Amino acid sequence: MSRPLITLLTDFGTADSYVDEVKAALLRAAPQATLVDLTHAVPPGDLRAAAYLLGRTWHRFPEGTVHLAVVDPGVGTPRAALAFGTAGHWFVGPDNGLFTPVLRDAAVEIVCISKRVYAYSQVPEFGSIFVGQYNQFPLLWESGLATSMMIAASIMVYRDDTGRTQAEKLAQRVRLLPTRPALASFLVMFMALSLSYLAVYGGGFLFIRAAKLSTSVACPWPFPETKVYDPQGFYEKAGHPGPFFEGKWNTWLSGQPDGRPTLDGPVEAGRCGPGRD
Repeated sequence: MSRPLITLLTDFGTADSYVDEVKAALLRAAPQATLVDLTHAVPPGDLRAAAYLLGRTWHRFPEGTVHLAVVDPGVGTPRAALAFGTAGHWFVGPDNGLFTPVLRDAAVEIVCISKRVYAYSQVPEFGSIFVGQYNQFPLLWESGLATSMMIAASIMVYRDDTGRTQAEKLAQRVRLLPTRPALASFLVMFMALSLSYLAVYGGGFLFIRAAKLSTSVACPWPFPETKVYDPQGFYEKAGHPGPFFEGKWNTWLSGQPDGRPTLDGPVEAGRCGPGRD
């Protein structure tokens, strides 16, 4: 029997024992479970922040994951609890709008993947699922980089004992729009996440590309009406007949200053060759 995976997102903080009490109850009911802390630093009762953080992370985890989210400004009231499944994941928490982005994102993800609106045409073999298929996904890399990127968001929305978020304090410190504090905090959050995205998420995938780790190609090519995007020659090595498109960033950004490599001699009929679609 596989070990159940449960993620936790709350506004409990870590200054007391509430989070540990929740974990104790979960492990008592499911001793083999693996518990993953998304964050417990959501500002108290801040549904928008909680929904944003959950919407950014839930789909990075493997199917079958249970996501427990407890952020509820109406705690202690007769508000109903909610448990549902979508896109292979399970969600448990208060029925207060916290899961609205999840339902929206799940619908978009299902439609886009099934209709091949987008696809990961090349992924690293290690840490990816459905390797070699049109719906292959770099699970370990996406979840790790996206989670690391959200550290900046967790810091910015953290409220200290003054009752102000770090974004509010930073905006005040740099005297950004002093007459419009809400807009200033938003701009600080936007800049912090943008820098985090470029440095952590973008930098991580730039490294993967430059190191030529994305050797697994999706066969057949998911978009047959277009040329095969193959900046590093991995599709050609897998036997695809082309025609190929090397892209505009195929030199130093791909770790190959001389551009797309040219294969010498006949190409063996690999798994992407004619008749193997």
